[in-house]
Amino acid sequence: MASEHWARLSQDKACGLRRGAWYRVVGAEQDSVVLAAGGGEIPVSRDVLEFMSSRPAMWSVVERNRGSISLQGRWGRRYAVCPSCRQRQSLTGRPRTLRREKCNDLFEVSWDKPFIVGNPGS
Repeated sequence: MASEHWARLSQDKACGLRRGAWYRVVGAEQDSVVLAAGGGEIPVSRDVLEFMSSRPAMWSVVERNRGSISLQGRWGRRYAVCPSCRQRQSLTGRPRTLRREKCNDLFEVSWDKPFIVGNPGS
């Protein structure tokens, strides 16, 4: 059985993917990869992705985009993305582990490698 590969955005890029979320790689071309996302497949340029050779098992910490009005204001300047269901959740303090409110999965929080927002569209 072939091993699975996973990818997430390495920079703030509008391409239909949730910042901080990991997606399964389902295909590859020379300059792009195809990711399973939202019940479909999305081609994304390799140069805006980071890769992992196994399914991630840690929450991603995402610095909130200044222009993000769709997120709840009470979340503060950062939030977490579940490695299992890719849903966002608020962060209070600096927990070592976090349980997803809806899917009830418990994972460690990846404080050592947060998703930092750069310049949108860059």
